[in-house]
Amino acid sequence: FFMPSIGLDAPRHVVFAIDTSGSISNADLALIAGEVRNYRETFPSKLTVLQCDAAIQSEQHYDAQDPTPLPERMTVKGRGGTDFRPVFDWVSAQSESSYPILVYATDGFGTFPKEVARFPTIWVLTEHSAPDKSIPFGAAIRLPACGAPQPTW
Repeated sequence: FFMPSIGLDAPRHVVFAIDTSGSISNADLALIAGEVRNYRETFPSKLTVLQCDAAIQSEQHYDAQDPTPLPERMTVKGRGGTDFRPVFDWVSAQSESSYPILVYATDGFGTFPKEVARFPTIWVLTEHSAPDKSIPFGAAIRLPACGAPQPTW
């Protein structure tokens, strides 16, 4: 998972969307949660964490100067089908002058927006995700397939 290097400026606002549909395993959710915590601990930027299956189920907001760490354990909300559009609609509703960067952790199976996003989008794909060519826009990267950690969800 790549983001800015230490010593470089972090983006002003990052939206980290987590696909909480039923096709995402607890082990994948634990790995994704670890990546979000690592980002938060390393880069002081405004962070919004959205949990979404077919609808946004949870919003958590963290300011750049807020020292509150992300919790070690999170409650997963959702577990239904997958629709990526609510997250894109949420980000699009933000001020055009301060569009955030969207990082969407998913298996890539779901309903994509019909139009290409006007903001940077990074798809973080799980080990058993859809092929990269099925992702219609943005940059797709894969989480490493290292022994699945114990779920913290």
